[in-house]
Amino acid sequence: MKVAAARDATAARKAPIPRPSTSDVLDAFDHAGDVAGRELKPGDFRWKYLGKLNIEQLSAYDDFGSWLDIDPKEAAAMTPWERIHELEHFRGIPWATRASAWGARGIPPIVIVSVPDEDGRVATMIADGRGRTNFVALTGKSVHAWHAIHRSIRGWK
Repeated sequence: MKVAAARDATAARKAPIPRPSTSDVLDAFDHAGDVAGRELKPGDFRWKYLGKLNIEQLSAYDDFGSWLDIDPKEAAAMTPWERIHELEHFRGIPWATRASAWGARGIPPIVIVSVPDEDGRVATMIADGRGRTNFVALTGKSVHAWHAIHRSIRGWK
């Protein structure tokens, strides 16, 4: 039993870090482009893997409250059945069915974007992953996060 657990832990450490899908990246740049007031192109960004973030870490990003439909404190008190019902209520049964499978496969990564807004201030936001953010709030799990940083932002690595 201990050997199997050690083998599983080693395999998890060696597993490739999932990348966001092309459609998630394009959706993220579309959303961030609304904030920036201009069209954004993927080639204008540097990418950085942030690791797996929990709901508390995700809450640090700009405009987080507008993304969150599920209260993590209320979710903590829910039964498993109530959580399933909440998923179905949030986005419908087909989405809830797909999200329920994330428990076994892992949650697809979210995209965080830093871009100068129309006033020149840096806005750093969750630009794609509303459903995944709410799934994390509901389940207490963590999600892989990738950060796209606009090349015009100085000092960001």
